[in-house]
Amino acid sequence: MCAFKLVEGKVKVENYTPAMIAIIESYVPINYAKAKIIGGLINRSPKSVVSKTKNLGLEYISKPPATKKVAPRTKAQTVKLIEAESFADLTGLSVAPASVLNKLLALFQTANDAINDANGINDELEEEALAEEALASKAANAAV
Repeated sequence: MCAFKLVEGKVKVENYTPAMIAIIESYVPINYAKAKIIGGLINRSPKSVVSKTKNLGLEYISKPPATKKVAPRTKAQTVKLIEAESFADLTGLSVAPASVLNKLLALFQTANDAINDANGINDELEEEALAEEALASKAANAAV
């Protein structure tokens, strides 16, 4: 599968045949997903296909950079948010790992959201009951 080529008086190993290069060129523009497909077709790794694509001067669309999984706030800020959600003084909690603090904050926020949803449902039920009472009162007054 390898061919030898004389370049500037040196023997170079050519890992890609013209047929392989034609396959790569047929997929332009190339991204990592296409490189995986091409690699499977020509028995090369996706990394090798990406490298060859760039070496040939063909268009390659890079993967977007991975987003950081770190919370955009400090541990102290997270503790203050937890205190606000729990209505408690949690002095000393800032020594806990940030991942634990974030999980705890998410737990409180989820619980408070559920409580707020339940309160909203109760408010709706109360409004419906008041509306029914008003209708019943009007009906009773109209009957008299």
